[in-house]
Amino acid sequence: MAIWSVLLVPLCIGSNIPCGKSFLPCQNEGAKSVTPFLKENLVLSHRIPDGLFWVATNEAKKEVHALFNYTDPAFSYSGHPLATAVEQWASMHHVDRIAVERSKSAYASIAITKRLTLLGLRERELRFGVDPSHVSSSIGNCPTSRLEVCPPTYYRSYSGVCNNVAQPEWGTSHTALSRMLKPAYEDGVSLPREAVSGRSLPPVRSLSLTLFTPLANAHPTVTTLFAHWMQFISSDMVNLVETQAIIDGNRAVRPLPCCRHGFYHPECDEIEIPKADPAYRNRITCIPHARTMVAPRLACALGPREQANMVSSYLDGSVIYGSSPERAKQMRSFLQGQLRTHGGLGELPQIDVKGKCQKEGRCSLSGSDDVNILPGVTALHTVFIKQHNRIARLLKEQNRHWLDARLFEEARRIVVAQLQHITYNEFIPIMLGRENIKKYGLSLHESGFDSDYDMSVEGSVLNEFAVTFPYILWSLLPQDKIFSSFNNPGKLYEHRGIENILRTLMSMNITKPSLRMNDEIKSEFFKDNLDIGLDLVSIALKQGRDHGIHPYTVVRAHCGLGKVRSFRELKEYFIMDSKVDYISVIYENVDDIDLLVGVLAEKPLKGSLFGPTMACIAGKQFQRTRRGDRFWYENYFAKSGFTDKQLMELRKTTLAEIICSNTELKKIQSNVFTRENIFENMQIDCSSSVLASPSIAEWKDLEDRPTFPVSQNTLEKVVNLAIHNLKDQQKREISNLQHNQRVFTKGDPLFAYSNMMRAKVKAKQISQVSAILLETTKLLLKGEVLSEEERLPPLEIDVLQRLLPDIDVSTFVNNFTAFLSDDGLSTTDECLPKILPCDHTTKYRTHSGWCNNLKFPGYANSFSPLRHLLPPVYDDGFDAPRSRAKSGRPLPNPRLVSEDGIFLMRKPTNMSMRHHFFLISNIVCEDRDISHITHSPIARGPNDEILNCTRCDSVETISVHCMPIRVEPGDPFFPTHYPNGEPRCLPFARSLLGQLNLGYRNQINQLTAYIDGSIIYGSTECESKHLRLASRGLLNFTDFGQGQMMLPQGDQEKDCRSSPRNPCFVAGDERNSHQPGLTVMHTFMMREHNRIAMQLSTMNPHWTDETVYQETRRIVVAELQHIVFSEFLPKIIGLDLLDAQGLVPMKTGYFTGYDDSCDASISQPFSTAAFRFGHTLIRRMFPRMNYNYKNMSEPVDLANHFGHVGPLYDKEAGDFCSKFVSTSQP
Repeated sequence: MAIWSVLLVPLCIGSNIPCGKSFLPCQNEGAKSVTPFLKENLVLSHRIPDGLFWVATNEAKKEVHALFNYTDPAFSYSGHPLATAVEQWASMHHVDRIAVERSKSAYASIAITKRLTLLGLRERELRFGVDPSHVSSSIGNCPTSRLEVCPPTYYRSYSGVCNNVAQPEWGTSHTALSRMLKPAYEDGVSLPREAVSGRSLPPVRSLSLTLFTPLANAHPTVTTLFAHWMQFISSDMVNLVETQAIIDGNRAVRPLPCCRHGFYHPECDEIEIPKADPAYRNRITCIPHARTMVAPRLACALGPREQANMVSSYLDGSVIYGSSPERAKQMRSFLQGQLRTHGGLGELPQIDVKGKCQKEGRCSLSGSDDVNILPGVTALHTVFIKQHNRIARLLKEQNRHWLDARLFEEARRIVVAQLQHITYNEFIPIMLGRENIKKYGLSLHESGFDSDYDMSVEGSVLNEFAVTFPYILWSLLPQDKIFSSFNNPGKLYEHRGIENILRTLMSMNITKPSLRMNDEIKSEFFKDNLDIGLDLVSIALKQGRDHGIHPYTVVRAHCGLGKVRSFRELKEYFIMDSKVDYISVIYENVDDIDLLVGVLAEKPLKGSLFGPTMACIAGKQFQRTRRGDRFWYENYFAKSGFTDKQLMELRKTTLAEIICSNTELKKIQSNVFTRENIFENMQIDCSSSVLASPSIAEWKDLEDRPTFPVSQNTLEKVVNLAIHNLKDQQKREISNLQHNQRVFTKGDPLFAYSNMMRAKVKAKQISQVSAILLETTKLLLKGEVLSEEERLPPLEIDVLQRLLPDIDVSTFVNNFTAFLSDDGLSTTDECLPKILPCDHTTKYRTHSGWCNNLKFPGYANSFSPLRHLLPPVYDDGFDAPRSRAKSGRPLPNPRLVSEDGIFLMRKPTNMSMRHHFFLISNIVCEDRDISHITHSPIARGPNDEILNCTRCDSVETISVHCMPIRVEPGDPFFPTHYPNGEPRCLPFARSLLGQLNLGYRNQINQLTAYIDGSIIYGSTECESKHLRLASRGLLNFTDFGQGQMMLPQGDQEKDCRSSPRNPCFVAGDERNSHQPGLTVMHTFMMREHNRIAMQLSTMNPHWTDETVYQETRRIVVAELQHIVFSEFLPKIIGLDLLDAQGLVPMKTGYFTGYDDSCDASISQPFSTAAFRFGHTLIRRMFPRMNYNYKNMSEPVDLANHFGHVGPLYDKEAGDFCSKFVSTSQP
């Protein structure tokens, strides 16, 4: 009995999950939850006539076509004096082909919206008057996401796609910004905001000259490194680009020549220059400027104009790594997980050969295009590129066997976590102050995990944030040459350039936030030889109006700060400054004030740099940035989260420590965002324990494993060869089956067995991927197609068994559908949705077992591999079935084991005995190849043919999956040879492959490993729907009359020997009609479900069918579990062992021993040995008895009723109850 304790109790390691939205509910959370995955049915109201819609659509298409006509020669050269400055600005904020293609559909929907609005249609009619599918199809090029269900992932995507698995495009690059308020366009759809009176707002250049003077007051404590960090994270979250032209065969991006005489484009929005302008007079009359590139709404829905964010909205390190795989590829060296650097001078970032900088050949390349905008910004990029490389080196020291891809991704994951930690732990407290941190829930945890990830929170950047935050930082910079060296990283190339720049930034104070800006920023931004450049203030103000951003007073009121009704009231909220008086002169109405002007003029809150309105905007944004990010570093989701100990190490991170670790600075203040002082922030040695770096030892694998020289390129090469080999094998087997195998008919034992053990569609798909991975393993082990450098090191089999599964094949597995069809197109699997994060608030199980374990959602799922308690003992270590005993001699023939009486049953007829011994021999053989647990299917042919492995040479003449059992001399039922002299074998096909990693062969379990009623309800969503009546929560059934419910009839049993007269049945387990005793048990449980469902629906008439079904399912599953642990297991293993293993059900209270580290998956020993114990208990004869246990009629002979349910239709010999009594007799 000792073996049972091993089989029933997995090894577990306890852990703690905090309560919150994304994990276990807290006590103060309501019991009712809203599931974000449920889609409301669209109800069309105020339907727009089709004819009207199509006319508007056709006109819109013509307008969009003209918009993208780039034949005008002016696109190639504008001739404007500021052309060089404009090109530099455009190079930092440039469009790409994806943005242009997406914008076309956006422009089309905007044009349709404008036309329908002019006809008097209102917002509700635009939203609900047209089916969204009609809009997207009429536009023609509407971008649609191909990811309806996101695959579980360990690492972030670069673009942000699938961060939110319910809304995969939320927060991704090239998508629309979000908003606090609906846009305030002049026409309600697209035109830039105008004054309340309907007249034009004050010219932006006039506001820049009048309000934004260079006068400044220094802040007493905050350093200019703070402002540079503000720029750094702004670039990570926001990149707005002006509309640009892509010409020369899509090779060149050109700014629109908006100030060129005679040129017109509807997206031009020039900045007019006053005649008396002190910087530009007699030189230019306007600054070229175009409106921000637009992005389509979801499904190209009609509505107002929305602007595109070219980068991922999440704080995800895109500033370092880029927001696309292409940029990340440019950044990577593909060696030891490192990023590329420019050798010498302290490992500067690599050179951007296509960059346009003030210093030719000195442009740095990083994740964001504005890396060179200021020397201090370039220095921060340099520090974090070096930090990545330092972390990658440390990880390599800890894990010599890690390959480049894993080193890179793990280092990236750590650096992103540090970026988030610095921002929320050091930066935001200075920017917003303690009160706002508390108000917006921005405090970090001192220990443990965060549980407030909310899938309903959209991670996209707020438009109000995008047009203020990235520009406010420029008002904080004092007058100094280092802050006017725009797009000129030359200082980095000086002796100790990085150190000198950082030392300057940490020793100079910012100016207090106010309506101010250095003159260089207003007229010399990206200046060229003419000593004039762009006006960043005017650009910022233009953007706010272009985006339809509400005026300051409206945003302030929206933040709950009260309505400002007059200019006089502003004196209460604005900094005392003479310029405030100008505001009432320049603006016509208090409700005309631009948002950027208002937030800079506000008095700062106590303990904060910002006033209340900007604190509201930033607070809401950083709240979304944290709560809407599934990969937030304090979260813990399956495989993508850090461990407790790793988190504690990451919490040691400070920007001071990172600077010390990646520069030659010897001393530094502990808080680099505030000035050094001798009391709280004195300079300390970089070697001080106060600045201790996080220990990477917590990332060390549990086992010290040798290095595998398997690069992604090598792996891809071998996988492609494996696919080629399998295609050749498939062709051979198709030919073998055509020439060497007959067609099966009903009644054939092999036909019956093979159909009982057939694979479901999902299992077949997985097995094809498994076959590729197994063949890849074999090719890697042989090494014949690999160069010397690519081959695996000579290691023992047991070492290789441990190491090969660790090689990352996720890229191939996640795209496995490409191997399943010629065109490589994937389809959404609605039957097995794998949605993350798990909804901890639901009280209902999924049918597949997904998310039963919140931390490891895939544990014990249907269609997952069996688990090995010990390493497998295949003859070759990976695939060849075990054939040798410990002594080295051959194992006994499974046929001999069967004959020796382990599975005895008196001989019935010749046919039934052959059927019986065929099954018994298979059971014994499966112990070596492993099949048939709760349901582990057997392999089939290339076109799903049953494999007839009767021939002793069938492994060559039929399929590699054949493993025939030789008939030995002395067999009591079968001769050793056929009459023609050919040796005789019994057929056996190996189990279906089920592993999704390199390494040894493994098998698949088609059912969940939980006692969850899947035998009643199915193991997929599709199966459960097929079994339901869709009324009153009932399961489907066949009416046998007189209130007798039987299982629904169907063709689930492919070898139903009692049909058509007595059809077989359908249930959660397709083996339900295998023999009458099983059918009785299935019927009994179906009746129990319907009995409870009818009572529940009577007691709760307001409950929907879904609620009644799910509540009944909960009760029935509980009953099933109770029966197993209270009645069944005590008889199997005894009460003493049951108690010793803590398996005795509690009489009162709740069970508290749940352990999320336990994988409940079925083990191989249980599936091949313990599970078979039940087979030895099955009797041949099933007596029909009454309630007094007296025989009523002739018994049912099991030997004649495999796949035959006739006795259940025989009412004269006894009804259903007589069969149940017979099966339950002790």
